[in-house]
Parts: sequence; structure tokens; C-alpha cells
Amino acid sequence: MHHFLIDYDNLKPVNFNKLNKENCAVWLFVGYSQAHLPVSLVSSLLDFGNRAHLIQSEKGGKNALDFVLVDEMAKISLQNAADEITIVSADTGFDIVVQKYRAESRIKRIQRVSDLNLLQTMQNTMPASKQDVSQKIVIEPDWIKFAETLVQKMDQKNLPNKITSQCNFIENSLHKFLLAHSTEQRKVICRKVAVILRQKKKLPQT
Repeated sequence: MHHFLIDYDNLKPVNFNKLNKENCAVWLFVGYSQAHLPVSLVSSLLDFGNRAHLIQSEKGGKNALDFVLVDEMAKISLQNAADEITIVSADTGFDIVVQKYRAESRIKRIQRVSDLNLLQTMQNTMPASKQDVSQKIVIEPDWIKFAETLVQKMDQKNLPNKITSQCNFIENSLHKFLLAHSTEQRKVICRKVAVILRQKKKLPQT
């Protein structure tokens, strides 16, 4: 089973129509002050039957919903260690939790995504081999923008010329964004970002 944990305070999907209803469970976390939800969202959530969960924070306050989500995720991992978890949120604070779960093998597979389009097309699998890693990873626009901004601030003479050095530079630059990714995933991400910046003529092509 693939559990999708949606941080609705952070991202607001319209529906879940393209998720595999046979193999997915949707956990929609809403804040204390959330009084209404779109009909399209509720309707698509009901399609999952007893695998649809709507959880509201009992109190408000900064990060209150995040704590509720992490607590529920702990329960899921204890009861379903052979399952998969995807946190859907743009909050990079979850990456530390994801990294810890991976390090302790608390769940079969876990990741965080912040792309709603990716959520709507994601199926019940995650990258399991090196080939899959390259094919499945989606490059966040924020990663490219952040790396590009750093490059623009640097003296052109100090920019790395070789693709390997450029990848190392990007990995150091994006470190805080990639904490939840494996070593192999980070290599693929950094190479893709480097290629994109070379194509945009932000990095030397030698």
C-alpha cells in the first residue's frame, strides 16, 4: 500500500483522480481553522473508501499540523512497515524526518514531494534501481532557481568548468534541499541541474 500524506495547510490539490485507487491510501491533514473543503476534493477523496482519511488538527499554532502529520506517520510505519509513504508538502522541514525514517528502515520506502502535478500522476511505485532513479526523479523549479541565483552572484572566472566539478558545486549548494534523498538520487539531481544550467548558459560548457 502507498500512503499519501497531504499537508493541506501547505499545498492544496484539486482532486486525487489520477492516483491508483486500488493501491493507495490518502491521508488529508487540515488545519484547525480550515472550515471548508472544495467539493471536487471531497468527492475524489471519498472514492478511496475506507482508505480515505481526513484528519484535522485539534489546536492551532505554528507547525501544529506538521506535528499531527508526523505523529500519524509514526503510527502508519509501526502498523505497515512493508508499505510506502509519500509526504506531499513544500515544507522542507519534513526532510529531516524522512531521512531518519530511511536511516532506521522504519518503512519500506518514504519520500517528500512538493509538485502537485507529480502527485496527480504518481503511481504505486518509487525508484528502486539506478535506472529507475534517473527516470523517476522530478527536478523542483526551486532547486534550479536557487542554484542559478548562486551562480549569478559568483565571479564568472571562479565558476567550475568540468561537469563533475559543476555537479559537486551544485550538490553543496542544494544540500539543505536534498537531505531526504539517497546518495544516488542526489547525484542524478545535481547532474540534471548542471545540464539545465549549462543549457541556459549559466555554467561553462567545456
